[in-house]
Amino acid sequence: MTSFIAAQKLSHYTRKMRQHLHQIPEIAFQEFETSKFIVSELKQMGYAVKEGIGGTGIVALYDSGKPGKTVLLRFDMDGLPIHEDTGHAFSSQCEGKMHACGHDGHMAVGLSVAKWVRENPDEINGKMVFVFQPAEEIGQGAKAMIADGLFDIEPVDFALAVHLWAEKPYGWIAVPSGPIMGGSSDLMIDVFGKGGHAARPDLTIDPLYIASQIIVAVQSVISRSISPTQSAVVSITQIEASDRRNIIANKVSMAGTIRWFDIQTRDSIKSRIEMIAKGIAASFGAEAQVQFAESTIPVKNDPFVSGVCRQIIEDMRVDNEKIIVDSNYKTNLSEDFAYITDNVPGAMLLIGAAQAVDGVLYPHHHSKFDIDENAMTLSVSVLLEVTKALNLVEKPF
Repeated sequence: MTSFIAAQKLSHYTRKMRQHLHQIPEIAFQEFETSKFIVSELKQMGYAVKEGIGGTGIVALYDSGKPGKTVLLRFDMDGLPIHEDTGHAFSSQCEGKMHACGHDGHMAVGLSVAKWVRENPDEINGKMVFVFQPAEEIGQGAKAMIADGLFDIEPVDFALAVHLWAEKPYGWIAVPSGPIMGGSSDLMIDVFGKGGHAARPDLTIDPLYIASQIIVAVQSVISRSISPTQSAVVSITQIEASDRRNIIANKVSMAGTIRWFDIQTRDSIKSRIEMIAKGIAASFGAEAQVQFAESTIPVKNDPFVSGVCRQIIEDMRVDNEKIIVDSNYKTNLSEDFAYITDNVPGAMLLIGAAQAVDGVLYPHHHSKFDIDENAMTLSVSVLLEVTKALNLVEKPF
């Protein structure tokens, strides 16, 4: 029996898990009911479970009793503060919260893999560590679990994760060597001017006008200061000024994000933004303060692990069609699985899961976001096949 046929036999369970978890989304570090449900499922399967790792994180170990490598599988749990508008019969029952990034599907995949392993003990060598992680959406969950002793529970040789990817169709899988998802830095800019009456802007130093000039100018950083061979993004997404129509504020605050794939590019972007913001503010007689905070580092696929993944996937079929393996794809979206692959050789696999709603494809973090549930079955199959291969590797490199 191939793993894909096995995954298909589990598909009813996988969908059931996804649809239940979809109804109870909880935001970062508040995944209490989610964690309780997952623990219950794992214990019913016969796993010994460690709870409360890094907050609401869960770890379950499978030991085959046979020689082999130890493979960690990570599945994120948190939802987003978004009101759902999909119209599903299994829509979120938590007002203002939604699984709009596929984490409900990731957890369902994890439970399905765990279930298959317990029911087919002769198929696995070595050990598997199932990690259900909180707070991926704010880039803090992996760090919290690591700080709380994740890697002290069981030495790990390799790590894997899948991300259901709504930008690409079912049957497509990205597994490049090297960077696959970008690092993320938070950007905060405060502009200090001289407020006053909106009818007399000549008596003020208008920080909102200055901020608008800064917003336009920082877009030149990517097009004029970063090599065309590099990939990076600067987006200003928030601005706070006066709360009255006839008042020019003393201060305007802006915030946004920087996405990058290497430290040199990140530092160059930071330097240019600070120079531009302070220079423009000074030219108007104002002052700008610029701050940065690190959110996540880039996810970098280990060449050996990603090579094993590609070799396995290229031999698989979906509905008698060969899977499209993309070895060059990378995205500026970020993922804190990066902190796990920073400690253990591993790979993130992006699994095509595009699902139109009323004929329209909606992106991650949208209120109408949805996934093709067939992609969950493919994810189960891929993780099983790759894990079995990695369990039997004689050397990690």
